[in-house]
Amino acid sequence: MIEASVQEFVRSGIERVYPGKCEEIFPFASKIESDGIGILAIHDHEEEHLAFAAGTLSGVTFSSDLVRDLGMLNSNVVVGAYVLSEGQPGHWSITYAVKLRYTWVAEATASAQMIVDALSAVPVFVQRGIEILSPKYGGEPWGIPGGWWLALMDRF
Repeated sequence: MIEASVQEFVRSGIERVYPGKCEEIFPFASKIESDGIGILAIHDHEEEHLAFAAGTLSGVTFSSDLVRDLGMLNSNVVVGAYVLSEGQPGHWSITYAVKLRYTWVAEATASAQMIVDALSAVPVFVQRGIEILSPKYGGEPWGIPGGWWLALMDRF
């Protein structure tokens, strides 16, 4: 398990990046609402999961071109990925997510800083996905409608 000091560095880094915008919703999860984007943070020390996810577009039109364009977007992402999924039949959405395990992260301040940096980049990648994909495939930005984090949690 990652040492307590590194865990505390990550928590304080989250508060530094999103001051006053982070709320614990379960002992293993927090939601962050910032600039119209909702970010779900999973920090389950017992199961050693560490992940961030944010809705990008909802209601996109599925096609092989969409899959190809998502692949191209993902080829330019260093940490994380755009994920295409079907909710209700025929209703497709795209999320951006970073999934790690605490056992993959070295017990060092540099690793904790990488985690905080990845989290701070989530809104940039969400906006990038919206700007590139929405004109071609439609859909609406997820934003932060009521219960947004429940929809994201269902994907973990």
